[in-house]
Order: sequence, then C-alpha cells, then structure tokens
Amino acid sequence: RAIARLLSDESRARRLATSAYERVRSRLTAASARRKLLAAYLGLVPDAEARPPSPAVPRAALEGSGSMTQTHRTQKTHEIADTDVSARP
Repeated sequence: RAIARLLSDESRARRLATSAYERVRSRLTAASARRKLLAAYLGLVPDAEARPPSPAVPRAALEGSGSMTQTHRTQKTHEIADTDVSARP
C-alpha cells in the first residue's frame, strides 16, 4: 500500500530519493570507509605482529578525519589556478 502511494505521488518519490541520497552521502564518506576498513584490519593483526613490506602510506594518513576526495579536489583547484592560460593557443 505504501509503495502504491509512493508510485502515484511523483513529487513525494523524488523528495524521498533525494533525501536518501543525501543521507548516504553524508554518512558513508570515503574517509569513514577507510577508517572502518583500517580498524577491521588492525583487529585481525595486533600492532606488534603487523609488519608491512614497506611503509607505502603512513598510518597517520589513514587515521585522519579528512576526506581524501576533498584533498584531491583542493590540489586540483590549486593546479588549475597555477596554470598559465595565456600560454595556450
């Protein structure tokens, strides 16, 4: 019955979809997923036994609360701002 009501009310369906999308985007960020994955891995192997083959990424970088996506966007913005557009044909 609720599904039939939703199917017959396009405006309500659109609002519900938008709300659900925003909820997922705000709660399931890439940074959050990285922290949860790291915690799961650390739960499997205690720190004393963990011996990575090489220090590819510092642990502190993975434990940070910042968003790598946002960091990447910021870097790209600076690269674009630093580009000399007058040199282009």
